Amino acid sequence: MSWGNNSLNNCPYASANFENEDAQQPVAALFDISGSGNDTVYSTATNTIVASTIDDMKNKTMSEFPKVVDWKKRLREFLSKKNTDLLDFLNLSVTSHPTLGKGDALLWKFNNKKLIPYAGLVKNAVMDISGADIFSEMKGALLQFRTENSVADFKATIQYVYDQYRKGGDAILTAERTLKMKLDVFDKIQKSIVGLLELESTSSTNELMEASEKYLGDIFEKNQIQTAYEELIAAYRKFVVLREFIMMLRVVQSNENEPLCTICLDRSVSHCINPCGHTFCEQCLKRQMNICFMCRTHVENTIRLYFS
Repeated sequence: MSWGNNSLNNCPYASANFENEDAQQPVAALFDISGSGNDTVYSTATNTIVASTIDDMKNKTMSEFPKVVDWKKRLREFLSKKNTDLLDFLNLSVTSHPTLGKGDALLWKFNNKKLIPYAGLVKNAVMDISGADIFSEMKGALLQFRTENSVADFKATIQYVYDQYRKGGDAILTAERTLKMKLDVFDKIQKSIVGLLELESTSSTNELMEASEKYLGDIFEKNQIQTAYEELIAAYRKFVVLREFIMMLRVVQSNENEPLCTICLDRSVSHCINPCGHTFCEQCLKRQMNICFMCRTHVENTIRLYFS
């Protein structure tokens, strides 16, 4: 069967005659420079592209050359990092606990990793102040004095305890002196840095800054305080335990005797510290660093004591 023109025109299923797709777009689309659906003007689109390109060029160029930093700012940043490194061992993060996390600095202050087998646990993050290990050490040492002569054993035991106590006191004074010497170095550096930062910048400033940075780096490295700090805390801890032994022995002493110095246990007390009131002999008093040996109170002045 053949189809005529009239039949084709009258057919309800004749193919559609669509217009050109571009012709159906709105006129504003012709100015969509960025392709984002906005009729951005040419100048704005071009300026945006240029600005983006320039930023990329700047970033690449700056990465190829070292950034010029003000020497005072650089020196401050250097000191800040060194200060952080110097005192980093005092920081302990216990962030997993909502309450103890706020007191992490206090926890670490009394921490000693050598004495704590599970330092990762919060309950073990504080130094064992019970002195259990020191008592155990003393018990083992005193076993050597168990012989058939009980009187000689008793005298030897007392002498050993007193000797250990005196050594403990000397260890504290030595550790305290070492720590103070290191801290004095940093105190002097602080004063020098303040004067250095007040200097006016010149053509030789960069050379001065680089030399100062190298010198300060060597000083910080040489005067690490962690070991001295830990030795001082450990010495105090042992001394406190040994003092309990001594106090038990001293209760049998006659009240008529003049009180002995609590450090050397050899000489009579001669001076009193103000304001805490602790007493020492003259020799041991001179060895202290303006801080009371017993309670760590700052010494304002000393008072001579007379017992007659």
